[in-house]
Amino acid sequence: STQIAIPFLGIYYIEYIGMEYTLIGVVSLIITFEKAIIVSKWGKFADRTSWDYVLKIAVLIYSLSKIMLVFMSPSNYIWVFPLTMIVGNIAWSVLGISLINIQFQYANPQNTVMYIGVSGSLSGIAGFISALAGAGILSFFSSRDGWLNGNRFLLVLSSIFGLILAIYIHKSMKHPDMFIPLQKLTSKIIPGK
Repeated sequence: STQIAIPFLGIYYIEYIGMEYTLIGVVSLIITFEKAIIVSKWGKFADRTSWDYVLKIAVLIYSLSKIMLVFMSPSNYIWVFPLTMIVGNIAWSVLGISLINIQFQYANPQNTVMYIGVSGSLSGIAGFISALAGAGILSFFSSRDGWLNGNRFLLVLSSIFGLILAIYIHKSMKHPDMFIPLQKLTSKIIPGK
């Protein structure tokens, strides 16, 4: 989901949108501070719920941020770009740590190192193949004009993959050690329930 679009976002921002480097730098600085603040809040939320649940929400937020980028244009990037980066950073601040925690939760205790090593290798191969696919899609769309250019198509595709992933997490990832019943969760939120 990420590698099919992210390697090409710089080209999209500069070449197609006409964004200034200063704006990119200032927004990058802001989201660095945002991440430092949000990470601990995500961790506390994961402790109350589960890493499965946190990952699902983060993937949904990531997908929303990519859809928002689709509608960015030279006339509105001054406010759409910062908003999109702030929303997307909410997801990025927890995606990495939740993926690591879930790998440890699902790994066989006797083969944890092997499981995580193989998982990392497969992720790297999938990312490489996705980036190649993204480059091929950009090449295909390079001769086409219009609103739906290659970069926007990649962003839509990335969002769709993210939504599919969130549905997959919701349907299949319910590790018994990470699941907290809704009743237990609501009793913490609503005292006396």
